[in-house]
Amino acid sequence: MKNIGLVLIVMVFSVFGCKSSKEAVAELQSGKYDIVSINGEEIDDKAQVDINFNTKASRVTGSAGCNKYTASYTVENGMLEVKQAAVTKMSCMFMSIETQFLKALSQVKSYKYKEDMILLLDENKNVILKGKK
Repeated sequence: MKNIGLVLIVMVFSVFGCKSSKEAVAELQSGKYDIVSINGEEIDDKAQVDINFNTKASRVTGSAGCNKYTASYTVENGMLEVKQAAVTKMSCMFMSIETQFLKALSQVKSYKYKEDMILLLDENKNVILKGKK
């Protein structure tokens, strides 16, 4: 009788106590997103910072504010690592935004989607880049 009670307790904990703490991971999708904030601060629309994911080639390209950039990336189970970006070398009035963007891009470790936005997160799950479709 004791064994039956123990088995029932184990079954209850197995069913109700083992919920996965992981959220379902949405597959990274190709497409262009206009960056609207860096490290929680909105950026000037005139800077025209964007990121374009090409999932077939595993590349990101876009405008960093003044210059165009391209980089390869790897993605697995919601973890995203953007490799060192190649960037053109022009100067403009949005250089500080560009510097912030490229630094944040190099710190991206994961992503998630929220409505028409992509949220790029650092290793602590802080939103460091927010892009709007």
